[in-house]
Amino acid sequence: MGASLVGLIAMSGTTKKATSYGVTLTVLGVMAVVGATSKDVADQLHAPTWVVVACAVAGGVGAVIAGLITYRKTVLQDAETEREIVAALITFLEDRRLLTEEGGYQSHFPDHLRQSAEEIRRRANDALQRIGRRSRLAPPLLQIQVGARNFQEASEGATNGIHSGRPTTPMGLQSYLRACSHYRGDIALGIKNLAEIANVPLDPRFEEAVSEEARAAHDRRAYEEGTQRDHIE
Repeated sequence: MGASLVGLIAMSGTTKKATSYGVTLTVLGVMAVVGATSKDVADQLHAPTWVVVACAVAGGVGAVIAGLITYRKTVLQDAETEREIVAALITFLEDRRLLTEEGGYQSHFPDHLRQSAEEIRRRANDALQRIGRRSRLAPPLLQIQVGARNFQEASEGATNGIHSGRPTTPMGLQSYLRACSHYRGDIALGIKNLAEIANVPLDPRFEEAVSEEARAAHDRRAYEEGTQRDHIE
């Protein structure tokens, strides 16, 4: 029973939540010998209480140690896998011109922007499916995914300009430019948060563009929220 339960605990480690352990296994053994509660042990190891309880039931201190070693290895492997997925997505996004080209230039080519948004959306969705919605990386991935989808919807019908260089915008030029601005901001904020959470370094030039666009997006949203409150009042 002990071996099977420890195996079950090992499988349960696929919750994809990175966990760090602040005490040694020696300390764990001492705590167990002197009668520390399962919650005490769990709190010290930052592991779920049920993991400690299950291991203890399975075979005492030895099972606790074996189970927690397996659990630690599994969650650290999951964290490294998540980091690799995020790094691959960021590498792809660094090769996009969305944030490194001037916004005014980008806005002249809605066809190209929508195609790029479709690919960004697909890549973000793939990363989200692999990482899972319970991961702390899910919110910035969703922000990128939703930001790309919102731009596709808002720019529907806009086409590249043929003669003047200005795009054809059935929804109105200002509405289209606003959609472009929001799109850039959503992608920048998503990348910034992803890189910080997963500890993935950005290319210096790209990092500068992301930071600048993220600040602009934050200021723009604060202004828009303030304007909406003024209208309501």
